[in-house]
Order: sequence, then C-alpha cells, then structure tokens
Amino acid sequence: MNHDITIHKGIAYTLIILLCAFSVPVFYVLYEVVNGWGLIDNGSLRLRFDVGQMAIFLLSILVLAYLHELTHALGYVYIGKVPWKDVKVGVLWKSLTPYVHCRVAVGVQVYRMVGLLPVVYGIVPVVIGLMADVKLVYLLGVIMLLASYGDLLMLWVLRKLPHYTMVKDHPSKLGCEIVDVSGGSDAAWNP
Repeated sequence: MNHDITIHKGIAYTLIILLCAFSVPVFYVLYEVVNGWGLIDNGSLRLRFDVGQMAIFLLSILVLAYLHELTHALGYVYIGKVPWKDVKVGVLWKSLTPYVHCRVAVGVQVYRMVGLLPVVYGIVPVVIGLMADVKLVYLLGVIMLLASYGDLLMLWVLRKLPHYTMVKDHPSKLGCEIVDVSGGSDAAWNP
C-alpha cells in the first residue's frame, strides 16, 4: 500500500502564518503579565538593544535552526535506528532553510517523536527567559517555537494513523508516504 500524506506548501505556510499571528500576541501578553515587557511607556514605543546582544541573538537563531534539524536527524538515528547513510541533513540555499530527509521507512510513532524532539529548543528558552526576565532569551524561545509549527502541523496531520503504520519522508513534498500498514488492521483508518 502506498499513499501520500502531504500538505500543499501554500496551505501549510498559510496555516503556520495564521498560527504565528495568533501566538505572538499570546506570548507577548504572557511575558507582559509575568515580567512586564517595558516596550510601551506612557503610550510611546521604547526599544533598547545592544548591537552585540543582537548579533549574538541572530547567530543563536541560526545555530538553533541547524540544531533543530540535527536533532531530527539524531532522532532518526538513535530512536528510529536508521543508519546515518540514510539520513540527509542539508540546507536549501535559495530559501536558507535547513532540512533533514530520512530515506527509509520508520514507524509512525518514531516519525512523530522525531518531529516533536526539537520543540525543546523553544520551550527551554521560553521558560528560562520568562523566569529570569531575560527578553532576548524569551524571544529566542518564541522564535524557535514558531519555527516548530511546521513539525507540529505534520504531527496533527498524522494523528489518526494507527501506531503500527510505516511511513517514509516524501522525497519532494511536505509530508510522508505510507509504506505499510500490515502490522495490524487498518479498518479504523480511511485515507
């Protein structure tokens, strides 16, 4: 049985943009309630930043974006027992987008876990930034969480697949191919 579970790029990007548009104000209000953002003072916009801090912040985004993808790769190798030769880590230079592609099928539970692993790069800085009242660390965490929305969207799309389903990264689209559902009855799943 071969069946694609993919998301059209336009639809995925639209959903992610809508999620971001909803999430950013929520993250702003959360920080404001806990620590007070200090961005607006007596109705005036107040921005204070150090050029060195901003350089480190931007470099941190680049490093964490690559670590995000590397964590997917490590998940495939150590959780999914996929040989390194079947996992490709790269960058789409036209869009400056790092990516990981697993060339072999894995169980959908492994696929889900691997998709969820990098969320830690958002959660940890958000919690630290919120607790320590460090705006740039908090903002870095928010950006990394927003960057995980594509992975979370894929998890949502795969939510109804039976746990014994074998899936493989789609070679050219956002999503995966169902390779096998022979591990059990797929009567409850209707593609």
